[in-house]
Amino acid sequence: MTKRLWFGNLARSLDNKMGEEGKRTKISNQQDFGVVHQFRNHLAGIVIGSNTLVIDNPSLRTKREYVDAGTISHPIPIIFDRRGRLNASHRVLKYLETETLIHVSNNSSPTLPDTVEVINFTSLTETVDRINQRLTELGRSGPVMVEGGRTLLKVMIEMDIVKKVRIFTSDVVYPKSDLRLLFQASHSFHLLSTSQIANGVEQIFLIRPV
Repeated sequence: MTKRLWFGNLARSLDNKMGEEGKRTKISNQQDFGVVHQFRNHLAGIVIGSNTLVIDNPSLRTKREYVDAGTISHPIPIIFDRRGRLNASHRVLKYLETETLIHVSNNSSPTLPDTVEVINFTSLTETVDRINQRLTELGRSGPVMVEGGRTLLKVMIEMDIVKKVRIFTSDVVYPKSDLRLLFQASHSFHLLSTSQIANGVEQIFLIRPV
């Protein structure tokens, strides 16, 4: 197994919600966006699941305005998408003329660009090992950030793949939402640091099996 840090990054509201079901919801502030893009500038890869792909339709790029002057680096997008929902309408494919995207799917469309590399999903642990190996082959030595969604991150914590998580808590509330941030009691979260970021709070946790 390739030794590489996989860590989670997520945002929640003041009432512990991750937004509204099926809708793109703004929780983070501009300062938090800045922190996240500074992370992206040093990552090997960035992971999302198919729900985040469809609902948020992110580019997963590093935005120049959020990072210091100098060389800008974009993490390799890694899409866990066993149902094969990735298609030409998604923004993450816009910049792939010369860059790689790793598509973890057993139903990947043959019409996707040649720069989309397909890794068939087997077990989660084996699949992550193959992703780590491919990132090394591509010359990427940094960590991998799991940015969404909630279910994918939860499973990766339970399987001891994600060992650290960054949680940004904002001052917004979503009283009608049932999309709560909940983790199983199989792991404990040890607080490493707390920082105020404008109207929100950043906390970084080390995760250990109970």
